Amino acid sequence: MYDIIGNVVDEKNRPIIGVVVDDGSIGTASDGLGYYELKTDKKKINFRMIGYKQESFDLSKYKDGSKVNVDITLTTDVEGTTL
Repeated sequence: MYDIIGNVVDEKNRPIIGVVVDDGSIGTASDGLGYYELKTDKKKINFRMIGYKQESFDLSKYKDGSKVNVDITLTTDVEGTTL
């Protein structure tokens, strides 16, 4: 089981609210400061938000039971956004 914490920001280092952070089964969302917490036994977590490119993070290099800080920057997905 991994105890994951971190922050999600955009390219200008501004926090992104409501980013879905999940492992394919369970998930959470980033708060008003871009902060999130997730406990998982999976080896990969995903970050998704409308208007941004999806990102994934591989946890396999960390020892089971680790507390892992995963700060991530999401980039704007111009092609996937329609107004």
